[in-house]
Amino acid sequence: MTYNELPKADLYEQLAEEATELAQACLKMSRRLRGTNPTPLSENEISKMVTEELTDVTNLVSLLQLEIDPDILVSKRARWNERLANLSSEKTKSKKSWPRDPFGREVSFRSHFLQF
Repeated sequence: MTYNELPKADLYEQLAEEATELAQACLKMSRRLRGTNPTPLSENEISKMVTEELTDVTNLVSLLQLEIDPDILVSKRARWNERLANLSSEKTKSKKSWPRDPFGREVSFRSHFLQF
């Protein structure tokens, strides 16, 4: 049997599995880049993993003849930029309203609300 003979449902299952593996590789890269939850793999090793999983996903997308809708892509990018802009303004607002001690320093949640 070849991949051309597989039922469409099997290809979608395989796509889901490969997409999950891509997500795991991306999470591992995030850990490596942030450095707060160490992984023994190097950035280069993880980059190769991401590339391999992305290639697997792309292969299945091609086999399933799925296409990117350019209008949806443009819309999603615009919404993403809008959310990022809103986040920036929310952070600016929240810094102004966060409780401060008598010396003007920001007071942490723990020290402000959970005084022991």
